[in-house]
Amino acid sequence: METRKIIGGKYELTKHVGTNRYGEIYIARREGSADLFRVTLMSNLEDSDEESMSRFIQEIELLTTLRHVNLWCAVDSGRDRSTYFFVTPFEPSISFDEYLEREKTLTERRTLTYLIAIAEVLKYIWDEKKLVHRNIKPQNLYITEKNEVKLTGFDIAKATSDNGVGLTGVGYTLGTPEYMSPEQVRAKDKLDFRSDMYSLGIVMYQALIGEPPFMDNAPILLMRKQCEEPQIPLIERNAGISREFSDMIDIMMAKDPADRYQSWEQVVMTAKKILQAPPKAAISSVSVSPFGRIIQWIVTIDESPTKIALVISIGVNFLLFALLVLAITR
Repeated sequence: METRKIIGGKYELTKHVGTNRYGEIYIARREGSADLFRVTLMSNLEDSDEESMSRFIQEIELLTTLRHVNLWCAVDSGRDRSTYFFVTPFEPSISFDEYLEREKTLTERRTLTYLIAIAEVLKYIWDEKKLVHRNIKPQNLYITEKNEVKLTGFDIAKATSDNGVGLTGVGYTLGTPEYMSPEQVRAKDKLDFRSDMYSLGIVMYQALIGEPPFMDNAPILLMRKQCEEPQIPLIERNAGISREFSDMIDIMMAKDPADRYQSWEQVVMTAKKILQAPPKAAISSVSVSPFGRIIQWIVTIDESPTKIALVISIGVNFLLFALLVLAITR
């Protein structure tokens, strides 16, 4: 489709910016307004399979009912001849995936800030619609020029209420293996917000160490790891992570949903508490005696057979030295 075409009778498509599973994405300007919009098109949707069509229409209907500062909400939708479209506000941004590729890893404080924002929008969609996103991953999060995080990618979302539209049948698994919860891998029909909590824990884990906790080229093996293998605690892979945040991610990623936080409020409150805690003061070595440095070393290195042997050796030598001094001074 050429640019500068009018869609829906009022949106002038000015620049093609990408493609998603549904079709083409354009930057557009609404007639009579200087504001820019992001218009997603899907031509000839009627020729697509019924499931793809249902998902697209569901995303349109869903996004037009939601309003949250950290959610890319649809402001308009419709059909122009054979082309379905929906419109969201346009903001210059990059995907969280691209952001992590550029930054490699994030600090604990920045990660906590993003976690709180995403948890709050997931709380909103759960409270308002009992909606499980089911596809929390870096590609469905965006960082704007204002350093705000935005959530999108509702094409496989599922409402759990009796009148919700369910697009996945029992035994049919949808999602991205690197970020799927164990219960999602097992294709359980009754997922709740705790499934998204597990996936968000994985995204935050990746933000802090540069890769997801579970990796494998074979999707089936990767999904088995999600169900059976415990993740290595963050603090063991990144010494700059606080014990409190490492423990928080472990709870979010518990294999059994009953062992995770039981509300998004708990997640947000815990994250804010960690974020507001004063940073731990580093131990200065400027005026520490050699003996004091030995004590610092003993209490800060990890436990291991080597450490135990060295500590015992130091203790024995110190005792022998004390006895020698005592014998000389007698």
